[in-house]
Amino acid sequence: MVGTTDGIYSRSSFWELVLFLLLTGLTVIVLVVERHREIFKKMAITDPLTGLLNRKGFDEQLKKMIQDDHCIHCVGAQMDIDDFKFINDMYGHVVGDAALKSLAQDMKDNFWCKCHSMQKWRR
Repeated sequence: MVGTTDGIYSRSSFWELVLFLLLTGLTVIVLVVERHREIFKKMAITDPLTGLLNRKGFDEQLKKMIQDDHCIHCVGAQMDIDDFKFINDMYGHVVGDAALKSLAQDMKDNFWCKCHSMQKWRR
């Protein structure tokens, strides 16, 4: 036996401490995994350059909005910029990225829904 107040700890106290430390460690792991799951989920539905929802995120958000309120009136927009490769080829990817970021910011500033469910996706 290990020390107690008399100089000897019982084996059960030792194993209770080990169990406590293991459970504490597992709790921390679960919390970290959950936080990373949220981050990965956002990464999966968001364009990293513009911060706008990608197609998967757009579809999920639209479905959620319709399920939450069948009578909701909303407008959604998906864009495809024709011949954008020309801008990248002519001016470079840095300029192309800046153009996309600027367009995305203009869309957010002028068309972003101020409703409760879309607001959380705003950067």
